[in-house]
Amino acid sequence: MGRELRRDRDLDIPGIDLPGSHGAAEFVKGFDGHPDVSRDWSPQPRHVGVIGAGNVALDVARVLAKHAEDVPVTEIPHELHRGLAVNRATDVHVFARRGLVQARFTPKELRELDHVPGVEVVVDPEDVEFDEGSLAALRAGEQTRMVVRTLQDWALRDRRPAHDPALRRLHLHFLAAPVAVLGADRVTGLRTERIELDGRGGVRGTGVFTDHPLQALYRATGYIGSELPELPFDALSGTLPHAAGRVLDFDDQHVPGVYACGWIKRGPVGPIGHIVPSTRPPCVLETVGSLLADADDLAPAPVPDPAAVVELLEERGVRHTTWDGRLQLDEHARGLGEERGRERLGVAPGEERADLARVGQRPGALKSWALHQS
Repeated sequence: MGRELRRDRDLDIPGIDLPGSHGAAEFVKGFDGHPDVSRDWSPQPRHVGVIGAGNVALDVARVLAKHAEDVPVTEIPHELHRGLAVNRATDVHVFARRGLVQARFTPKELRELDHVPGVEVVVDPEDVEFDEGSLAALRAGEQTRMVVRTLQDWALRDRRPAHDPALRRLHLHFLAAPVAVLGADRVTGLRTERIELDGRGGVRGTGVFTDHPLQALYRATGYIGSELPELPFDALSGTLPHAAGRVLDFDDQHVPGVYACGWIKRGPVGPIGHIVPSTRPPCVLETVGSLLADADDLAPAPVPDPAAVVELLEERGVRHTTWDGRLQLDEHARGLGEERGRERLGVAPGEERADLARVGQRPGALKSWALHQS
């Protein structure tokens, strides 16, 4: 499959590599059913932390706060669904270094937090703090106002009884900068410093520290691309240098036949909607436009036959399947899901899934495989 092009951005604080400290990228790929990620996940901690102030942090926190009965019909892999059945989490804490206005949540993703059965979202009224820079940002953006309004409502509402044994709480902490992960042999907590707004839209430390007891920690502090052999790479932004999608060498010359699109082109910026701004061509259309404009000058394929692509993949040992194999694999996954009242179940991780997709093109093979697995 080649190298992973997306990984978690490093967070340089003491203890970040302790057992029990995880990157959000691996976790998100796991509950999205990525075939190359282990599905052996059985959450046991009662107190879990998530570092981040974007939609990925919300996604991770929402899943960590759920029980299996909360997600009966989603496409979360079966193994992770079984893990949720023994989820013991009572409190999930999300830590954001800046204030409410600077959070990078989208309104829809944020509101969905409050729709998880048995989960109360908690915002500390003391975190509802604004300076002149914050007020200017509020005036400038309708989406920002929607997010802040939701957070303010949660901060002001009455809390549910603390003694309710069935209640799980999802705490959103603002102006809380992580400074150290606590623990000797594994994660036992997170130390944060209280941050204050500086009046110009920035922040500064106060020297006031708080230790939060935790048994697991996930960092959702952003993604960064990975370098590819023989291509120039901007290590700071994690992107390939380009001009309108044409990858450039170190002399700013187009590398023939090489184009970039998505986060490796522009960095991990925003949700899908951010790739189609109205002020300039969408990311993918810009790159495809460059490719089409260059088409007459591109070197032709040595063997202009679709079958040659399959032969090249086989030669290089790349896992793959045909479209027919993919359709049969999906049919099999839907059959497994129907038995459990779900739309589909992921049938296998990694190479096993690719092998199944290939044998799926042989009559009766899927049924034999399923019987063997059971």
